[in-house]
Amino acid sequence: MLTMDMVSKFPNLATFKVILSACGHAGCVDDANACVNAMRELFGLRADTELYDCVIDLLGRTGRLDDVEEKISLMPVQPRLESWLMLLGACSNQADLQRGEYVANQVFEMFLECTAPYVILSNMYVAAGRDSDAERLLSRMKEKGLMQSGECSYIEVDGVVKKFSCDDRSDPQEQEIHDELGRLERLAADADFKATSRGDVASDNTSCYHTERLAIAFGFSCTVHKSSLFVAKSAQMCSECHVFLKIVSKVCDKKIIISDSTGVHRMQDGACSCAN
Repeated sequence: MLTMDMVSKFPNLATFKVILSACGHAGCVDDANACVNAMRELFGLRADTELYDCVIDLLGRTGRLDDVEEKISLMPVQPRLESWLMLLGACSNQADLQRGEYVANQVFEMFLECTAPYVILSNMYVAAGRDSDAERLLSRMKEKGLMQSGECSYIEVDGVVKKFSCDDRSDPQEQEIHDELGRLERLAADADFKATSRGDVASDNTSCYHTERLAIAFGFSCTVHKSSLFVAKSAQMCSECHVFLKIVSKVCDKKIIISDSTGVHRMQDGACSCAN
């Protein structure tokens, strides 16, 4: 339990944000509530948007979506985009599609140029077997000019959407992602992967142009516990990547779902829903 001995005599908002963040990762809702009450009643501190986000993150992690909605609606400050996306990400994690649709529509209206709600809600549609709704939503995203017209892929992890494009090599996790991609390509090679007429796996020089590979590698590197990965791709997936990802789905025992310009590909145990 949280005690005031754990808090300095003159705490500030940063102090409480650290405590709330720790409570969030530990799932300690009661301690978090005690912390917020102490902040307000004992120290006269008023929460800012970042502190509210700490509370929203905690409630979302523990599946208390009603409480998150109530917290957002009662915030004395304007909720940030991050607040809404935390709730939408929690809806995704809890498979609450009805609430997810409502939250996504709120974000569509308030933050017109944000791509994240489209990708997260598309992910939820795919998980629910509503592939046509996912395709419709991503088409809407493209029509609005929100999805890059060139080669790019998007993946959502815990409510955060990450974009991979051909010409962007500035990602701070680039080396980690390419290391993971190399591991997956070696696994595919060991499984006798023959994706091209040359009979070899894409080299580091060419894999940067297959952005869905980078997205999948990122997903593997940070979602070990998840049984499936969803990627939205702006263009058509090439035949080489199609074969490669089918093999990865088999050797890694993970469902891989790619929504590209031709439709939704569900890959599992070495086969794809498109029958190719």
